[in-house]
Amino acid sequence: MHKLLYILIFFIFSLFSTAQNLNIDSLWNVWNNNKHDSIRFNSITRLIENYTDNNPDSVFYYAQLKYNYALKKKNTKAEIEALLAIGRTYYSLGMNDKSMECFNKCIKIYQKTNDSISIADVYNDIGNVFIEKGELQSALINYLKALKINEETKDKERIAVAYMNIGNIYYSQKKFDAALNNYFIALKNNQELNRKSGIADCYINISAVYSSKSRHEESISYLTKASKIQEEIHDELGLMFSYNNLGDNYISMNNLEKALEMLFISEKIGIEKGYNPTLSVCYINIADIFMKQNKLDKAELYLNKSLKIVDLIGYKEYHKAIYDLFSQLYEKKGNYKKAFEYQKLFSNIKDTLLNEASDRQITEMNTKYESEKKEKNIALLTKDKALLTKDFSLQESKTERQKIFNYIFIGVLLVSLVIAFILYNRFKTNQRLNAELLNKNDELSQKNALIENQKEKIIDNITYAKRIQQSILVDEKVIQSYLPNLFIYYLPKDIVSGDFYWCSKIDDNIILAAIDCTGHGVSGAFMSMIGNTLLNQIVNEKHITTPSEILRLLNIAVYEGMNQGKEEGIIVRDGMDMSLCTINYKTKQLQFAGAQNALYLINNGQLEIIKGDMHSIGGRESNVDPYKEKYTNHVISITENMSIYLFSDGYMDQFGGSNRKKFGMQQFKELILDSRHLTIQNQKEKFISTHIEWKRNESQIDDILVIGVQM
Repeated sequence: MHKLLYILIFFIFSLFSTAQNLNIDSLWNVWNNNKHDSIRFNSITRLIENYTDNNPDSVFYYAQLKYNYALKKKNTKAEIEALLAIGRTYYSLGMNDKSMECFNKCIKIYQKTNDSISIADVYNDIGNVFIEKGELQSALINYLKALKINEETKDKERIAVAYMNIGNIYYSQKKFDAALNNYFIALKNNQELNRKSGIADCYINISAVYSSKSRHEESISYLTKASKIQEEIHDELGLMFSYNNLGDNYISMNNLEKALEMLFISEKIGIEKGYNPTLSVCYINIADIFMKQNKLDKAELYLNKSLKIVDLIGYKEYHKAIYDLFSQLYEKKGNYKKAFEYQKLFSNIKDTLLNEASDRQITEMNTKYESEKKEKNIALLTKDKALLTKDFSLQESKTERQKIFNYIFIGVLLVSLVIAFILYNRFKTNQRLNAELLNKNDELSQKNALIENQKEKIIDNITYAKRIQQSILVDEKVIQSYLPNLFIYYLPKDIVSGDFYWCSKIDDNIILAAIDCTGHGVSGAFMSMIGNTLLNQIVNEKHITTPSEILRLLNIAVYEGMNQGKEEGIIVRDGMDMSLCTINYKTKQLQFAGAQNALYLINNGQLEIIKGDMHSIGGRESNVDPYKEKYTNHVISITENMSIYLFSDGYMDQFGGSNRKKFGMQQFKELILDSRHLTIQNQKEKFISTHIEWKRNESQIDDILVIGVQM
């Protein structure tokens, strides 16, 4: 119920962990009295490190001392270290614009030194700032810059970090398949390095995606893998988090006893190690379970335990969750006065959090405005100073000559007056131009805001259309109830998709199809809705189960429904390619028919290709008679260890690799053959990771759909 990101818990925990006992006075004396630069820099660096987690004011003070001294000594390395310390402290305080200013300075200095690895690290810092500002696209751009550099330097550890960061962006956007793709690549890099902490982090992130997709058994599987590694490397904090998330998954599965078992293990670790912030989350989850079991006194006990910790750390998000549960608890107990009091506390802290977020945005905007204002004033003063200096030099020269030619003095005075008049006139003109520019900027800002608003509305509408489209797709778990050993890799290019999958069960017949509609995005999505509706009518209503007959009737229905035979006016030529099969385990027969698309089949370890017919569904020219077109029905005996694959052309058409070419049919065949010995879930992971590695920084060019079934 109360899922919290691992990185957030780790950050809060770090505020309470025991710092090293550094002798601050001694370090300060070294800085003030030692004459050796290297020793002085070392002492100030240790002072900064000592205060990093708990005293930002001291970090600013010491980092500024280090920065000024580095400039004086022309020590570029120390200069950058100081800037990074200042920038990261600004970031931790939510002062994003100032943080960004420091990081951009670092980039410029690093570019002069050609230190590409450090540049990549700072791009990651900049990406983190954009995440805080809610500018996910800008964050993604910087993470990709970091990834590109790290791939050039072949730094697998940093490559893994970049893919994790990119995955986190997709996760926050609820683009779960894209998030998984990146997490699996990060996992592969960590596994090649045998970097166990990184592997465990990948497992945790992958489990979070599966949990968000309500695939709790898979989430539990990855959390279990993570916990084994965490035990091995003695990562107690990570282990506590994993058990807490295991409890969360079991709560979602309504297995409350198992959830309590996991949470009590988490609680035990927290008490032994003193992980108070994480322990407070554990207590909240335990209280939630006891409320579900109507054990209200126990729930109250654990809520009070959590509140005691949260009062110490002062984390308002936790307060909000606790107050909300207290309100529900006392309502269940019939103590409506206390329920109202806690509901009021919940509302107040919710408003406070909203106001703080708003105040932070206003402060950042005001800081940016003041900074821009100062820069304009400095530019004007510099310009005026240059003009006045020029005038002064001219006047000084004329004064020398005055000793010889007294009458020139009058001329100089007149020239000065003329220059003053010109300067005044220029000043007034600049004032007028600035006013006009401000008005134009206001107009542009209003137009941009209008365009942005319209864009948001369009995206909102398309996103809502995505929800409608997803609602028509048969749930993967339903299909797996018919075909247990099945995977579906479905990755739309845009928000909505022109590819879709379809499945139904009529008596002993399981009908499965992969459909690729003309185009992608909105146009393809409209065709997918039409195709889905017509398949439901043909199969579910008319009980037609022979693949060739299904395609024949679908072809006619599209032709008639979209008026593709009319001779004038707007003629829609859109259609769809598809592969469709009927599986009957009772008769041990597989029937297949295809429109442009084939069926790939692994039988006795060999790849067989069953080709479809060379005409699509719909999209006919006016001189073609769809009523006479037929599709071939292939009948195949189901054998042990047989596997089948249905797919659209998006996977094979993706550009990528070192030569920026298409993945192609031959590599697709090799991928299927290489995967044939793997479990169905591992096959899916291999298809995903291979696609991402091939694509890398290239844009996805089409919707992707691959279905695999082990018979």
